[in-house]
Formats: sequence, structure tokens, C-alpha cells
Amino acid sequence: MAREYPEGMANLDRIFRDYEVQLNAAKMREMEQDAQEVRRHEFSRVQHMDRFAAQIGELITCFTVDSQRLIGVLDGIGQGWIQLNTRAESLVIPLTAIDFWEGGNKFSHVDASSVNRKLSFAFALRALSRARAHVRFYHVSGSMSEGVIERVGADFVEVSVRGEDEKGRTQRGMRVLPLSSVIAVGS
Repeated sequence: MAREYPEGMANLDRIFRDYEVQLNAAKMREMEQDAQEVRRHEFSRVQHMDRFAAQIGELITCFTVDSQRLIGVLDGIGQGWIQLNTRAESLVIPLTAIDFWEGGNKFSHVDASSVNRKLSFAFALRALSRARAHVRFYHVSGSMSEGVIERVGADFVEVSVRGEDEKGRTQRGMRVLPLSSVIAVGS
């Protein structure tokens, strides 16, 4: 049998229940704020290459310092560079040439060391040299150099190029490219 309270007691009971609901809601808000702060703190430790690592296999758009827009699937990352497969070619792009990028999965990140190739940009070029691959160098100026990489120095690359002389005969020459002028290398 339910006990009956005088009118004042019923109001007091409602006040206490309402206060408990308010306290629980305040605790929930505080827990949510704490969780958000933890997420912000964790994300503050994410490196740029970690964001790139999460995009491997994803379609991204890179905007380069020479105002180019390169669209492709991110195929790999290295120390200071990414590999982007476009419809036309596979590009190795130094990070210094990327102004910003878009696309991919905006919420994820992966520890870059788990997928990062340990090769620097210069070592990636040396691999292309050993393969004797015909490559195209896209420069900051908008020009392009095409040929086979002969040697790679600390901050430059020597490329064997072909051209024609004034009589239309094919000539071979050597072109020295500072790596700082390179936006991308295509093969």
C-alpha cells in the first residue's frame, strides 16, 4: 500500500528528483567535455605524415606551390615525399612542393612509421636512376625536364636529356637540376 504524503512533501520530492536530474546532466556534460579535451590533446600529437599515412589508397588532391592541382590516389609516403598515382602517371612529390591538400578520410590518422618508406626524396630518385627509368621533372617555374637520371647529389640531380640541334639532329646533353626547383617527378 502506497504511503500518502502531505502536499508539501510531494513537492519536495519533485524538487529533489529534479535536482538529481540536473546533477546527472551536469556530470554527463563534464564527462563529455573531458572526453573532447582528451581527443583534442591526442590529435595535437598527430604529425602531418600520420595524416598522409591514413590516406594511402585514397583519392586526394594536392595543390603545389606553383599553383598546380594534382589529383590521384596516394600510393605511398617516404621521408619528406609522397607517391601519387594520377590517371596519366605516377608522381613522386616532395612535401616542400605541397601548399595544401584535400580529400581522403578527414577523420583518420595512422602512425606514419608503420607505412613510411625509410627513403628520403634523394634516395627515391636514386632508385629511379638505378632502374634507368625515363622520368619527367616538373619545376617550380612551370617548365619541365625529361630524361634519365644519371646521378643524384645531396641537393641536385643530373639528368641525361635529348634535344635537337639547329639542323634537327638529336643531341644528348646533361642537365643539372637543383632539388629545390622540383615540384614533382613523373614516370
